[in-house]
Amino acid sequence: MIHYYFTPTLFDGLGNVARNVYIGVQHTIIVSIGTTAPTNNSNVTVLDAAVMPAMINAHCHLELSYLYAKIPKYIGINDFIATLEQCKTNDATIVEHHALLAQQAMQANGIVAVGDISNTAHTFALKQQSAMYYHTFVEVYGFSPERALTAYANGMALVSQLQGCAVSITPHAPYSVSSELMQLITTACNVSNSPVTIHTQESKAENEFFECATGKTYTRIQNFGIDLSTHYATQQSAMAHVAPLLPKQLPLQYVHNTFATAHDVELGIALNPNTYWCLCPNANIYIENSLPNIPMLMQHNATITLGTDSLASNDKLCILSEMQTIQRYYPTIPTQTLVQWATYNGAKFLGIDADFGSIAVGRKANFVLLTNFNHATQSLYNADIALL
Repeated sequence: MIHYYFTPTLFDGLGNVARNVYIGVQHTIIVSIGTTAPTNNSNVTVLDAAVMPAMINAHCHLELSYLYAKIPKYIGINDFIATLEQCKTNDATIVEHHALLAQQAMQANGIVAVGDISNTAHTFALKQQSAMYYHTFVEVYGFSPERALTAYANGMALVSQLQGCAVSITPHAPYSVSSELMQLITTACNVSNSPVTIHTQESKAENEFFECATGKTYTRIQNFGIDLSTHYATQQSAMAHVAPLLPKQLPLQYVHNTFATAHDVELGIALNPNTYWCLCPNANIYIENSLPNIPMLMQHNATITLGTDSLASNDKLCILSEMQTIQRYYPTIPTQTLVQWATYNGAKFLGIDADFGSIAVGRKANFVLLTNFNHATQSLYNADIALL
């Protein structure tokens, strides 16, 4: 028997919005979408809420969930990282406990899939047992060229530990991965046909590191005991340095982009048309008290995804909250566009868009409700998430 859900507003995840829609579901599969009421009204659930696809968290650090409220806000990325290193624990029990709580919160917030960064295996057992979809990006560091083979081998050893889940190796950031290590990672991902994600331009100091070989990022790397004697000023941005080293066809996601310029975006897209630009606005505000130039990204037809970063840099792991922050600062961005960033684009990046990210006939009924939604203004300001 087909059961119908009536909603005043349907966001399909593909950038479209429809009004007064009946969604027919049979055995968890969407079998019809239309504005004509079914003849059997007893099989209709009338919703006051808007309906949208369940959400994709395109960038998260689940294993840092135990650091919630441990790091002060607005201290800048360099002091943030220094403080994070001081607060870190290698106690797997603590990491696993807080990761489980964070996963449960994400599920309650309507998130069904996560692109998650891992530097350890502490969350692997949780992911193997979870109904939530994870693509784990095992993140590697190694700015010194002589460490490239060791860092790569350690990363691939960690990749091999996560069985039965999507997993691949990925670089941390332009300033923390040598060209030699970047080439090893790119080759491995080309062979495995895996997506790649990298933190980029989170601070002005990151660009200064490459442009001038000075600044807070330069000093922080020196303080880690890394030899920078062969690092010279190039007068090029972090993007100009790293983009040519990354895959040219694989799904490639730049994360944060807080200080990316139009030239950076043009370069990234020119080198790889399959590029995604992940925004984590609440984390950007938490760390740098800044936001990316989102209208500029849109003007350049950037394919945007949304992430939460970690509970070390965010008050909650909630994609709706990220959408609300963007709409608060950029109120002219339509809700249907934000929904696409939060759903289909992230699913497309992770390669799971056949199952997640959109509402269409033939797809699983992976959708959530936006309660307290203003159907007249289409505003997200007071909306909450409810699971069907």
